[in-house]
Amino acid sequence: NIIVLGASYSGLSVAHNFLDDLEPRLSALGASNYRLVLVSPSTHFFFNIAAPQALVSPSLIPHHENRPRSPKGRRSSTLSDNLFVPIQPAFAKHPFSRFTFMHGQATEIDHKTRRVTVQVDRTNPVQQIPYHALIIATGSSSHSPLLSLHDTTLKALREFYHKLKNATHIAIVGGGLSGVEIAAQIAQYFDQKRVERSKRRITLISGGTQVLKKLEPSIGKQAEKRLKTLGVHVLPNVRAQTLTRKTRSVECDLDNGQVLSADEVILATGVCPNTRFLPIQVCDKSNYVITDETLRVHGIGDRSYAIGDCASYSDNHILDVYDAVPVLVNNLYKDLLEYQLENSGLESHLKLRNTLEDLRDERYRRQRSTDTGMLLAPMTKYGGVGSVFGWHVPSLMVYLLKGRKYRIDSV
Repeated sequence: NIIVLGASYSGLSVAHNFLDDLEPRLSALGASNYRLVLVSPSTHFFFNIAAPQALVSPSLIPHHENRPRSPKGRRSSTLSDNLFVPIQPAFAKHPFSRFTFMHGQATEIDHKTRRVTVQVDRTNPVQQIPYHALIIATGSSSHSPLLSLHDTTLKALREFYHKLKNATHIAIVGGGLSGVEIAAQIAQYFDQKRVERSKRRITLISGGTQVLKKLEPSIGKQAEKRLKTLGVHVLPNVRAQTLTRKTRSVECDLDNGQVLSADEVILATGVCPNTRFLPIQVCDKSNYVITDETLRVHGIGDRSYAIGDCASYSDNHILDVYDAVPVLVNNLYKDLLEYQLENSGLESHLKLRNTLEDLRDERYRRQRSTDTGMLLAPMTKYGGVGSVFGWHVPSLMVYLLKGRKYRIDSV
């Protein structure tokens, strides 16, 4: 069993690469048959790039061109069709002997017996699955149920839509990309509903001196100017401490001694890695899985790897996944061949030995980059702010690269 824990950007990328590329190459060399087991607590892939628009209305999410039309010829505007994509259909071509999807939560790893414990659901007992190789791609979790798993997020979004219709004050905690995008989208929603600005309030609470602190100061200032134009009130250098839900409002205690009351408070304060089930010795102080430059994880046995938001190398950007997948996949390929050569009596297999010798000359390592990749925040219908690999991009380019379709067609 090749077990992949997690079915978001990194887990799905590794799974498809293994089944479509590595497994045929291994079979051609006469290596043992492998089965990939994909474990995920969700049955659907959450395309969270479009989440800021989804928070306002499902009708704002661009339609996927490959999604079927309704009998009347219309494309669906439901969240299930455009924001959440079922995982299993994409693997339908692979037989059960090659691929198994397990809807469950990993709760423990025993590296001595090389088994993963999975809680399938609350009523059934746990299952223990033996593994030959383990890829940890469990990602990270938001502090808000609006940006969580499939079922949780759908429920939270529907409740939020109901509140938003009658809301007069929405507060967003977090001055990063997500917080800025959400604040701008909600402001536009109120404008489209023709809600007078004197009768509505949107507050963005930022812990830094300005918003978008990961970008150049000039971009942050530009974002604040756009937010002000949209009627968003920015509170800099303030942090939220506690939230208290009342019958019809939410009270937010701030570290400056003030108490902010709003109809709803959205937490956009970053993420935390999903690694509670792992032994503490493989995680750093922030609970991210410690990897070396080959993406191997030491301390839990051979052929163990980590990739994506849960790994220590990641800066929680999409490009961190795409850059790392070839590194992990090639090192997995190399490690599987080495095991076969050492333990399966295939020393005389000349083709296998030659392939492994060629791989030993290659060093598949992830190069640490100082580039931030694409950090884009669409703020209006046709523009926004952001940078691409450290370069400031004009407002129209933000629209073309992200705001126009939010990359829905790439799902």
